[in-house]
Amino acid sequence: MTPEKAEILGLLCAEGSHYKYTSTYKEFFKNRGINGKYYQRTKNLELVEFTNLDNGLLQHFRNLMLQVYNYAPRPTGVKTSLKIRIVKKDVIKDLVGYTDFGCTKWGVPYEIEKSENNIKSSFIRGFFDGDGCVTNHDLRIKSVNNKGIYIFAQLLISLGIKCKVFGPYKEREN
Repeated sequence: MTPEKAEILGLLCAEGSHYKYTSTYKEFFKNRGINGKYYQRTKNLELVEFTNLDNGLLQHFRNLMLQVYNYAPRPTGVKTSLKIRIVKKDVIKDLVGYTDFGCTKWGVPYEIEKSENNIKSSFIRGFFDGDGCVTNHDLRIKSVNNKGIYIFAQLLISLGIKCKVFGPYKEREN
């Protein structure tokens, strides 16, 4: 585990998603038969997606991916929905081998919990870059993942950082 990989994992725990789905569609082949022919095709897709509106953070994530995996997927989307999609199977397999990604699925990887302080702090930096904010008196993160946030708090405590966990709170329905 390197500090760069730990930071990637922190960013993905905060702002990442893991998708696996099957797509079925009809495709036309004009060179089949006299007039061509439609065939039903099935495609299995898997991807990990990092979503954030801060272009600088997207570029930082891209640079980390280049350092760790020698793979630099480009940001895509529109101004209100920017993302980086990771589609390389070996990279996805490695990342998902540590933890799954999504707001209720992520967890602090065991390798990070038991690692040196520089690895722990890199993971925390990545997570705070994605889901953290600074107020007048403290640093805050929001998550609906009870189990993940309590393990994250233990990670902070192991580095000598005092913290309190509140919530999770549900948004009010209008």
